[in-house]
Amino acid sequence: MPPPLISSDQIRRLKHFESQFNPAAAHRFEEECRIIGYGEISVVMTLRGWDGVVLKRMAGFREDEAEPYRALVRAYIAALAARGLRVVQTESASVRTPRNGIVVYLVQPAFPEDQLGHQWLRRATPDHLPPLLDRLLETLVPLYRANQAAGEEATLAVDAQISNWVWNAATRELDYFDVGTPLMRRNGTELLSAEWALRTVPLPLRPLFRRAVMPEVVGRYYRLPDILTDFVANFIKEGRADLVAPAMAHINAWLTHPASDMGVAPLEEAHVRRYYARDARIWTWYLRVRRLDRMAHWALGKTYPYVLPAAIDRHV
Repeated sequence: MPPPLISSDQIRRLKHFESQFNPAAAHRFEEECRIIGYGEISVVMTLRGWDGVVLKRMAGFREDEAEPYRALVRAYIAALAARGLRVVQTESASVRTPRNGIVVYLVQPAFPEDQLGHQWLRRATPDHLPPLLDRLLETLVPLYRANQAAGEEATLAVDAQISNWVWNAATRELDYFDVGTPLMRRNGTELLSAEWALRTVPLPLRPLFRRAVMPEVVGRYYRLPDILTDFVANFIKEGRADLVAPAMAHINAWLTHPASDMGVAPLEEAHVRRYYARDARIWTWYLRVRRLDRMAHWALGKTYPYVLPAAIDRHV
């Protein structure tokens, strides 16, 4: 067993940090924390003096939600591991403060920058892709094949974009770390409460997101063709559109091999590029809407508990 990542002293440190932290002015806390990435509903950071770990800050929880959420993350990790996925060691802590309400921190070990999927991709050549793609497909195809066998009784999914993996090219080990949004269904129903995620959206727009946006965005992670399209499309986001074609060629050769037997049609580059353009439009609009919501919170004298990226175009 690896040593624990969180101690009681560090939990006290998180409570002290949150008691002072203003998510709407995160740049003022650069001496205390360093933001290294943004999710759709989270922010990834390091804290001064807490070496060797990264922390994913998940906000917006109500009193009765934080502990069930932490339990669901643990169950998700266990379920992925049971399906053969390598998952990064993850621990969590909930912090309650008068300023920011209840915040859950997911804590994971830090990895060398060149092993983070998106950083590795930026330096990759076409010849570097096959080992990664083989390991990815060896990981994903059994997962989705098991989903087909299970029907709607119990279903698992992952957000497989390149930035959610740790890739050790020397050992060919691929580890998944985006466990903050557990994609689990039981009898066709998501186990993660959609209402928690919808709190990132202004109240008047939540019915639209609940009916139209959320089912499409979440649903695609349960379909292998969509998850592979999303994986390749994110090469464009990472500035490596030149690797889309060689990646697709390798994936298509894998999928159409008789041994794969997945019944998945080959990816088409025009579709991948349309997919990315549409996805970028959705998330650009989403971030702009969230900025307006932050302004409304300020105008009403309320605390806005989420950290937003300073530049929308760089995030999308």
